[in-house]
Amino acid sequence: MRFVEAYGLWFARRWAEWFALVSGSIYLPIELYELSKGISWLKIIFVLINLLIVLYMAMMLKRNGDEYLSKKMLMLLKKRVKESIKIQSIPADFVCELAF
Repeated sequence: MRFVEAYGLWFARRWAEWFALVSGSIYLPIELYELSKGISWLKIIFVLINLLIVLYMAMMLKRNGDEYLSKKMLMLLKKRVKESIKIQSIPADFVCELAF
């Protein structure tokens, strides 16, 4: 499982980021169970660190997902502007430079 995650992260695959989030959060129930059996400062620290890491990864995935979608939408918008300008026989590069 770790080799699949390492491969995906090394080659910057989007699915690997989600895989890392799931594999990091899978230990939270076990840590919470251990914490319920007996409270110690060490167990509390481990749960908090793991929880902070999982929350940080989820925040970054959400932020990167929004940026990815906005870049994709911008590319589609530019493509449609160029296509509509070709129909009207105006140089597309000139209008795209004005619009963006």
